[in-house]
Amino acid sequence: SAASELLTRPEFPQEKHGELVGMIKKESNRLSKMTKDFLDFSRLESGRMRLAREVVALQQIIEEVISISQTQAAARNIEIVPELAPDLPTTSGETAVIGDADRLKQVLLNLVSNATKYNKENGRITIHARSQATEVEISVTDTGPGIDPEDIPHLFERFYRIPGSESAEGSGLGLSVAQKIVEEHNGRIEVASTVGDGTTFTICLPVTAVA
Repeated sequence: SAASELLTRPEFPQEKHGELVGMIKKESNRLSKMTKDFLDFSRLESGRMRLAREVVALQQIIEEVISISQTQAAARNIEIVPELAPDLPTTSGETAVIGDADRLKQVLLNLVSNATKYNKENGRITIHARSQATEVEISVTDTGPGIDPEDIPHLFERFYRIPGSESAEGSGLGLSVAQKIVEEHNGRIEVASTVGDGTTFTICLPVTAVA
């Protein structure tokens, strides 16, 4: 890359090296994440991705996602607020969400990461989880600028970037991958947004009787 070429030039100031190395690292992380998104997507598309079918510890996944996301959120002074119902299915109850904990975690991390990137400074992200009769609803709400109604139908298309968000990092595949994973769990992902007020992504996952 142009950045790594600059490093080899003798006239390039020593004190700028650290800055450039940081840029190169950031770019290579971005590219490796993009490659992973491509692989995930093509495997999901072709049915080659084998998802685990296990009882999922939902509350634990959500708590892990919050703790992983804290640093990114804190950098923009964004608070993450969990609102988890006490009756969420557990790994020892009569009903459970059956699926792949790592993949569901990936979906939630993607949603929380987007809610951080597209939020306002000093904003808030609320993670709300509750049990319905036949499904569990997990929603991620931000206090960002919201999404124009005409952009909403395109959000899950691969490579779609919200107009004006081109500077944000990512492959444009995150939401397509997230939707595929949720659908593989026989669930659905929905979005509601009010311009100037924020956006909510909601994942609905079916609950199965296990006892």
